[in-house]
Amino acid sequence: DRIVFRGPVSIDESAKYIASLDISVAWSTKETAQGTWPVRLSAYSACGIPIVGPDWGTYLVFERAGALKTAEGGDSKAIAKAIEGIFENPELATELSRAGRKYAVEKLSWKSIVNKTEKILFDLMNN
Repeated sequence: DRIVFRGPVSIDESAKYIASLDISVAWSTKETAQGTWPVRLSAYSACGIPIVGPDWGTYLVFERAGALKTAEGGDSKAIAKAIEGIFENPELATELSRAGRKYAVEKLSWKSIVNKTEKILFDLMNN
């Protein structure tokens, strides 16, 4: 009764579901994690939800930001161990949550994206 597998929901509904999470698990294969940006990681981070993910691809961006605990090797035992580690360590959950929110605000918000894009365009025009 603690895990809910929900089918597709609207974007408006998704925020409600994400905000209700204690931990999020985001996953993809090594092949699909290379050169892609899983939007759900941005959403989980923006909501301050601790993330468990693989130790490959773009997931490592979130790990380096302190927002994701890797399940090394990517098998079900590693995932379970990472989830258990967060539940058993409330301080870790808080650290992941805060780091994710900080990363989302500083690097993923429209304001930060516009500022970075403006700088790139300005540099291009002045070179």
